[in-house]
Amino acid sequence: MKTMTIEKKLLFDEAITAVKEVHARHELVYEQEADGSIRACGPLYLEGIMVNAFGRDERFKEILDMDILAPYHKLTSEPFSIEVRDVEHHVEDDGIALVIHMDILGLCQEKKELSASVSIEEDVPLPETKKEIESEKTDLAEEFEDLFEDEETTYTSYCLVVAQNDDSYASIAARYQVEEGKLRQINREKELCAKALVVLPF
Repeated sequence: MKTMTIEKKLLFDEAITAVKEVHARHELVYEQEADGSIRACGPLYLEGIMVNAFGRDERFKEILDMDILAPYHKLTSEPFSIEVRDVEHHVEDDGIALVIHMDILGLCQEKKELSASVSIEEDVPLPETKKEIESEKTDLAEEFEDLFEDEETTYTSYCLVVAQNDDSYASIAARYQVEEGKLRQINREKELCAKALVVLPF
């Protein structure tokens, strides 16, 4: 069994004093590709209750659109599936830091544990009292594409960041203080666009 850890930070316009509860659930649909690989696509819902600076409970909801490809040669006789194990949460800098732990079943066991860590910071305004909470949700489209493919990689964990407008490999390498060559190599020279996920080398 492999594990995947998604780290997400929510920032709000008003101070947050506490987080009462957070739940995560997904509605992934599994489809088999022509080459035998299996793709899991669908939303991951994050819902919870926080306490604002005035002591009032506020509900929040986030949606992560997931796209995960399990290569055929990595599959076992066990059905491929992804399950939410638990969610850690705490208040951090007037926001909420979330860590979602997920178990990935049906993949070949390896000596090293592989985790995908997605660190994203989004400004999420507190819902206005006259508006429905549902209308205030932020849909985040994020793609986890073939995280298990590269057998030659020496990385035991992945850190993915979201590309900004007009970003380049050079600007991302400078921002996160990594080598541009390694950054290009691990991302296979894919074209960059706003909100594209970029894997950082360690």
